[in-house]
Amino acid sequence: MADDLIKLAEELRNVPEKDIGDEKKDIFLVTAKTLIEDGKSDDVKNLLSDNDFEGLIKCVGWDLVSILSFQITDKQDENTNNILDILNRIALVCNPKEILLALLEQVDKFLDNEHFRQYINPIQTALKRLPKHQSMSMSLVLSTFHAHFQTVRLPSSTDMNTTDQELLQQQDKSLETAARSLTTFLDFIAPFVFELHSSREKEVSGEVKEENEKMKVEIEKFLLKLLDYPLSQLDLAKPKPALQEGEEVSDEEISDNTFRCCAKQIMHYLRAMQCSYDRLIKYGKHNAWNYEKQAADAERDKKKTEEGGEEIDDNIKEQLNELLPLLGISCFAYLTIVEEMEEDYLPSIYSPLYLLELSLMYIISLFRRPEESSIAKGIELTFTLVNNMEDGSVSHEILDKSGYLEIGGSMERVMVNHPSRHLRQRAVQFLPMYIKKYDHHGRYKLLRHILSRTRHAGVAGLLVGIIKDQVAETLKSGEGTEWFTGIHLLDLLKIAMKLEKGPVSDLLEDSDKIMAVLNCLRFLILRDPVTENKSGIWSGLDSIENNYINVLEKGIELSKSHFKQELENLLQDMKRNKGQNSTKVDVSVSGVALPGLQPQQQLQVFKTAQHMLDMMASVLARLCEVIAEEKKKAAMSS
Repeated sequence: MADDLIKLAEELRNVPEKDIGDEKKDIFLVTAKTLIEDGKSDDVKNLLSDNDFEGLIKCVGWDLVSILSFQITDKQDENTNNILDILNRIALVCNPKEILLALLEQVDKFLDNEHFRQYINPIQTALKRLPKHQSMSMSLVLSTFHAHFQTVRLPSSTDMNTTDQELLQQQDKSLETAARSLTTFLDFIAPFVFELHSSREKEVSGEVKEENEKMKVEIEKFLLKLLDYPLSQLDLAKPKPALQEGEEVSDEEISDNTFRCCAKQIMHYLRAMQCSYDRLIKYGKHNAWNYEKQAADAERDKKKTEEGGEEIDDNIKEQLNELLPLLGISCFAYLTIVEEMEEDYLPSIYSPLYLLELSLMYIISLFRRPEESSIAKGIELTFTLVNNMEDGSVSHEILDKSGYLEIGGSMERVMVNHPSRHLRQRAVQFLPMYIKKYDHHGRYKLLRHILSRTRHAGVAGLLVGIIKDQVAETLKSGEGTEWFTGIHLLDLLKIAMKLEKGPVSDLLEDSDKIMAVLNCLRFLILRDPVTENKSGIWSGLDSIENNYINVLEKGIELSKSHFKQELENLLQDMKRNKGQNSTKVDVSVSGVALPGLQPQQQLQVFKTAQHMLDMMASVLARLCEVIAEEKKKAAMSS
């Protein structure tokens, strides 16, 4: 069969494409296909490598691409390497535009990324040979690449510790596939990026300059799409090696993971093409309305699919699709500001507050994602920007703008709902710092906003602690008296002291908030005696005693009686069932169902509840004593 191919080919040596008839073309394709299927692709490769057969290659190239595609495997064996060499040869000789379409057509037939990556080199070869309008073809190629990347599903690393996440990144197959694909794609566009970089130093015509600008736009959009997915969902932070006490490691000795290396490469490409970091960092703010429209239209599309509805205008949809990916720019902002990648390319005159204003949409978009790494980027981006501000430097008026209150709300949701302990702790660290950056009016406004909306006792307890510290600072310095003394302080305390169901409220569920309020009241009574009343706490004390302290005292008595009775019933059941198989019983404490507890476990739960109520009663009793003592002192002095 190989001899037949050689014999036929000899007849076609140096024959132009237009002079090769259909019959000889078909015979060649059938013979070549048989040899390739029999594993003798080296015969076809050796023949087509000869420059004398360029006319033949141009004639059969399109059809040969289809034949070769079905023989490509992800194994790096000799046969596969021969097939890839033939494809590269076809891409080098045939009409670049036609062969590019032929290759992309084959790419769309295979969803497997391993198979897909084999086409990268011939596609690059064909694309580089295009004489003009390269940007249009680049747009098509990069769209195809990105569509394939979307098929790679990333694993969830939620609630894993750092070590487990590192092991996951090393061993998970989908992450391995994503890493190889990213590296391949970035290598693919490298020559085009550096061609754009070098062309800026050359004298080129207006037409070439326009085409280069279009090419830059397409590559920039693709790079931001890679930052959108998968990189926004992956850990890109600088590794922190575990060190022994006294041990030090330089930055050069710390090796980055593959995804952080890819992120660095993307940022380097953006800079090499001289993409405006200033434009990118401002992009979200300048296109806020368009992004909101895009989100609304996506929701309408979803409803239309489910129940039918009005069509969205195609022109509007096309215009919105031209937007740069918001999550991609959010990841770009994170890499620039937090990870300090190419940060010197960002205008240095921007204040931290202005950068926060520009980054608000990015922060909120990261917080709205379900992935742990996306939320972590939102937290660290906010943390870095806010940490660089002076305490008390931000005016309360800025809270009237969209986004600033939402930052506090987003952090509160992380503190309450996120399964990752690390992110919850980071959010707890952030909230007091964020509040402190505002002037006193702003601190009051932010505290009131979050306190009035939270339904979580732990968050409310944290906020009450912040209020106590702020009042202490105000009483000491005399600053902020308008907002943290008198009616405004009493207003905050009234929100914190609210017991939803009066004396029958679930006191154990609200224990964090109740204990914080009792401690705050005790502090105020001791710190600000009735003879001074700088905080105004004594002016509202009658209302606090009637509407909170007395109600709480009654509630504690009811709860203790309830648990005492439950404990007695349990002990009687245990005595009655002694020697028999233990029966599991569902118990609910602090509003949380604890199903299937053994009697000994139930006993421990009830004892813990009683201990908490005893501690609450003790603090309440001490508060009442302090109030009585202060009132007595005031009466004696008068």
